[in-house]
Amino acid sequence: MRIFIAALSILFITSTSIGQVGLDSTRVNDLKKFEFGGLYRSTVSFNLGGVTGWGGLTYDVLLSNNVGFEVGGGYLGGGFGFDFYPWRVERGKTRLKINLRNFVAKSDTPDWVMKHSLGIGFARFTHYRFNWAVDAGLAYPHLLNSFSYYDPPGGRNVFPVINFKLGFRFSYRVWKYNKDNL
Repeated sequence: MRIFIAALSILFITSTSIGQVGLDSTRVNDLKKFEFGGLYRSTVSFNLGGVTGWGGLTYDVLLSNNVGFEVGGGYLGGGFGFDFYPWRVERGKTRLKINLRNFVAKSDTPDWVMKHSLGIGFARFTHYRFNWAVDAGLAYPHLLNSFSYYDPPGGRNVFPVINFKLGFRFSYRVWKYNKDNL
């Protein structure tokens, strides 16, 4: 009788555990639709350079496995841009990126200047929801109130643009899903 009760107990515990694995894997599969390459789609980053002027905060979102969008603002600037990744983004990988940015910055004169830049760099997506990026490029400036060429002091037609970014990746949708389904 003891052997029968022990065998029945083991069978019950095992079947319960297997059922729990099925539930957990279903939940994981539901949450994967909020990711690209194992990465949450959204990031809040601290920037030096880039669309934020000298420094500030950006919000980045992956639109697909190869395209990202950023919007940000900071000290003496603000703007938006797109990042293009020739290879799919993945967790734990470093990827080459090409970016196109548009941002407004305070110039040496009283006028605000719109700059359009094209750059190239690298982005590292770590296993622990942090990512960093560095890129550099050239920016073409014009006055904000017109498309007339901006003739800056020193006569430079283009400006170098350097961007350093450190961010934390998150998903509002996963947070909301967990809140609603737990």
